[in-house]
Amino acid sequence: MSSDLHEPARPDWLCRLCSNPFPCSGYQEALLRRHTQSDGAVDWVRIENTMCRHFASAAGDMPNAICGPLHHRFITWVRLARNRTTAAANVARFTQARTSGTR
Repeated sequence: MSSDLHEPARPDWLCRLCSNPFPCSGYQEALLRRHTQSDGAVDWVRIENTMCRHFASAAGDMPNAICGPLHHRFITWVRLARNRTTAAANVARFTQARTSGTR
């Protein structure tokens, strides 16, 4: 990512652009866009791998940080986003099947 985008300022792991804790919502949205294909499929494995690498680096930079909140900050948002996306896709499929008369 280029320096004009949301990226971490180490060792504090604040966003260089907006100064919010990294990964900020701007970075999360950009990461999702970058790994969403033209058909709408999201490469969740790549996103999770990216965030796991950031988590490991942040843990190394902030050895006194409590692991639970750090994990939530770097990892949990991906799982929540994945669950929301999956739920929305299921609702869309159900609605389409219902309106077309199939199940």
